[in-house]
Amino acid sequence: MSQGVKNEQKAQAHVAVIVTLVALISLVVMALPGAIKRGENIPIARISIMVLTNLVALVYFIRSFIAARKNRLS
Repeated sequence: MSQGVKNEQKAQAHVAVIVTLVALISLVVMALPGAIKRGENIPIARISIMVLTNLVALVYFIRSFIAARKNRLS
């Protein structure tokens, strides 16, 4: 695991979280319902995997932000 978000990388980390969140929202709102409506199994599986990896990335980013704040305050 990394050491968390360093001070000089704070802006880049926040941009990465925003991009990941936008990608997650677009997958859930647009891509996944479209694949479900068409009844295509492989695209549904592929998009579901992308949603899962986006969620894992968001959890990792948020945990990293919390750890960095705790380290900074102590």
